[in-house]
Amino acid sequence: MGTHPDRNAQFENIASLKALYLQQGAPVISIDTKKKELIGNFSPEGKTFTLVQVHTLDHDFPSAGVGKLIPHGLYDVARNEGYMHLNTSVNTSEFCCDSIAHWWTKHGMHQYPNYFPIQV
Repeated sequence: MGTHPDRNAQFENIASLKALYLQQGAPVISIDTKKKELIGNFSPEGKTFTLVQVHTLDHDFPSAGVGKLIPHGLYDVARNEGYMHLNTSVNTSEFCCDSIAHWWTKHGMHQYPNYFPIQV
């Protein structure tokens, strides 16, 4: 795929809007989906320190799991705080909106009381 001729202008526009919103005290967030993980009785990477033997499956075949956990990382730029939202949704856009709504009701509306989400 080729690059868009205005690619740099798009990022400059985003950067100027971000600076303006931060100056006004408005919430600015960055969101990213992290690596999906299988849910099940699988052996984790690394070392486990325990006094009792733990029985797990030695291979993480998707058919042996009960689903996938999808973590969303959400970063509040002004407050330099990160949040994780965990879900099992397969609809990426719906999950992204759910993550932002969850952050807003649990944190954003309290930290930014003068700003309200857009009502449609």
